[in-house]
Amino acid sequence: MRPFSSKLAFAVAAGSLALCAGAGQAQDRPTLRTDGTIVAMPPIAESSVAITPDKYEAYVERLEATEAVKRLIASFGYYRSANLPAETVALFTQDGRVDYDGGQWVGHPALTRLFEGRFRQAALAGTRGPQANVLNEGYVLQPVIDVAADNRSASARFREIHYLGKRGESQLYGAMLYEAVFTRNDRGWAIRSLVPCLAWQTDYHEDLSKAKLPDYPKAAPVLYPEAADGPDRLSSQLCTPWPYGGITPPMHYPHPVTGEHINKP
Repeated sequence: MRPFSSKLAFAVAAGSLALCAGAGQAQDRPTLRTDGTIVAMPPIAESSVAITPDKYEAYVERLEATEAVKRLIASFGYYRSANLPAETVALFTQDGRVDYDGGQWVGHPALTRLFEGRFRQAALAGTRGPQANVLNEGYVLQPVIDVAADNRSASARFREIHYLGKRGESQLYGAMLYEAVFTRNDRGWAIRSLVPCLAWQTDYHEDLSKAKLPDYPKAAPVLYPEAADGPDRLSSQLCTPWPYGGITPPMHYPHPVTGEHINKP
């Protein structure tokens, strides 16, 4: 059986050819059933808009790329919530990198240090999978995805709301903002770079107006191997958490109406 995307591309391409077949002639147009078969629909009037099969194919590929990136983003959230560092790292390219907390981790060994170390709560140190009495929930949402014209790379911005804690000891909630770049290779899509910025975080029962302010600006992190889970090098990416203001990380995409880039620090 041919893949669904190929059938869809064929169906819409055939429809476009029918629209442009001849002046004054109504043509049957194909449609796609849910079982994947292609059947004829009632005739439609001639259209003056010529849409080529190549354009339809490119449109379908763009939709597939967008869905693949959405799946990567969702998987990132689920694996992090399930305390699965190895599966999280496997979402990245071999030379993938993360800029976090003033440092940059590059490649799978470094990313393993990060996701097994400072990028998860201390209550999960040295563990794998969900742990009794430990709350580790993160929900990713609001993705804005832009696929490159060649369908070989994409950029995305998304948000995470998280709830963290250990029964009888601590309970936190907060939010992260992410900017990510994705790439497609022979194996499919993967994350090439990720910039997470803490937007805000506080104790669940604490009065936010009286919460302890986060350290800002932070001192430069100690590099690996002096720090066991440290970064490979320093990062130029700046994150400004609440209440200090700023839009970090910067938005990769222009305003959808005005076309202007928003570059507030």
